[in-house]
Amino acid sequence: MTASRQLAFLTHKAHMCLASAESCQWSPSMIAVSLISLELEQFRSDWFPLTLSLLHFIQVSRSHLWSVICSTACCRDL
Repeated sequence: MTASRQLAFLTHKAHMCLASAESCQWSPSMIAVSLISLELEQFRSDWFPLTLSLLHFIQVSRSHLWSVICSTACCRDL
């Protein structure tokens, strides 16, 4: 899969997540991290430390990790 195709697919997933009623309780940045985490989980064995790095980058504390897990579960249905 080309990089542009993968980005288009990820953008479509983001639109679907943001349009769902369940995702209204999470910020768009949390949904984006959740989608990226799901993608990393498919391709990398070290996806979890990378997800924690993303949380640090967007200035979300690790105490909000449960929100990422919940929003990941919401987006997993795509």
